[in-house]
Amino acid sequence: MSFNPSISDFVSQISKKGLLHANRYILSIDAPEAVLNGAGGGNEDMQYRVADFTLPGKSVSTVETKIYGPVRQAPYAMTYDQATFSLLLSEGLWEREYFERWMNLIVDYESHKVEYANKYLGKMTLSVYNAGGTLTQAYNFVDAFPLSLGDVAFAYSNEEPATCQITISYLKYISSMTHENAARSSSDVADLAQSALTNPDTPAALSAGFQGAKKASDRAVKKLENAVGKTREFAEAGRDRFGRSVEQATDAHVKNALNSAGKAKERARQFGRSFGNPFGF
Repeated sequence: MSFNPSISDFVSQISKKGLLHANRYILSIDAPEAVLNGAGGGNEDMQYRVADFTLPGKSVSTVETKIYGPVRQAPYAMTYDQATFSLLLSEGLWEREYFERWMNLIVDYESHKVEYANKYLGKMTLSVYNAGGTLTQAYNFVDAFPLSLGDVAFAYSNEEPATCQITISYLKYISSMTHENAARSSSDVADLAQSALTNPDTPAALSAGFQGAKKASDRAVKKLENAVGKTREFAEAGRDRFGRSVEQATDAHVKNALNSAGKAKERARQFGRSFGNPFGF
């Protein structure tokens, strides 16, 4: 197969989805209510002061493992880079005060006590637009809080607008479009299963497969709930009726419940394969 692309092919392919111009965006910051009390501006005002924003990278953390053959990289977690952006400061520097108040909420200025996380965590959303002003992508940052507040350079010779660098820490982020597609896929699968099971032409074996998978799942949930309840009984009695210690008895019940969960998952896989595996098992 030869490779001989033309200029028109290149232009056609690029024109299909266009090119991103990284100057059409809005960064929405949702700080806790305690930060806004007495501040010189609100969350909505802040979005007009973000001069630039760097969408942070993410990577899969791995560890080297070798069982047989070449060394492999085994994934174990997703890691996210910190988010950074610059603020255009107003004459009263209320934008800097906004983040100072937020940081003082995390670690009290007077007592140096650290607040509970649910009191200081906020949210952040980056919305990206095309040339026509249509939203094309959005990134949601979960459990965000300011990690550092940059310096502000003062000089008699400085005629440029003052800016301040902000670094945000967060738990994770994901594209909202990815969430929508995942939700849509789940809905499509559910509709497929429902329509197939209610169709009179659906083979009885397929309906039986669904019922079997559902019953296996219900049994696994019941056994997990039972394991939790038994743990309380063992803790009160000291030992179970077989003379096992709390740890031994709890371990046995949890293993039994996990075994049932494994069987339920296999029944679900079998049911999924009946549809040609639309569930991704």
